Amino acid sequence: MSKTYTRDLRVRWGLPAPMDARASWDARAIARWGTLDIPWNRQQTTGDDALVEELLSMLNGGILAKVRQEYRELADLGEVESDVANRVPLYEDSEIKVMGDTNASHGYFYLVAWLKPLTPKPTTKPHRVGDEDSYSVELDVGESVVLKIRGGGK
Repeated sequence: MSKTYTRDLRVRWGLPAPMDARASWDARAIARWGTLDIPWNRQQTTGDDALVEELLSMLNGGILAKVRQEYRELADLGEVESDVANRVPLYEDSEIKVMGDTNASHGYFYLVAWLKPLTPKPTTKPHRVGDEDSYSVELDVGESVVLKIRGGGK
């Protein structure tokens, strides 16, 4: 059985994820000599268990290695400094985004990764329904759509 956790707005370890994230992971890493050490007890996840597992699988499947490499390159270039807060993108593809910031902490690097929201994909060209343009969309299981309905009848 899958659990759904409510989003805790008090982030314990890392940076906050956007409110529309499907699942998130955040952590407080120890940053030194261009490397990141991520202690097991300075991490947390938020979201449905299945989505959290998907996110963690992606992170452990190579994305965290890319994040560490990007951090090292940014540190070498001086774009990430321990005494200056500077939020930087570390990885992004069509499903996941990872950001980080020192928060001017002099030794920590705060991380957040999240699964991006799903967006409906138009499957047809607009067609007329009465006086309005209409679109057909295809949704994956679990996706939702917000409809904007303009009222006023005669």
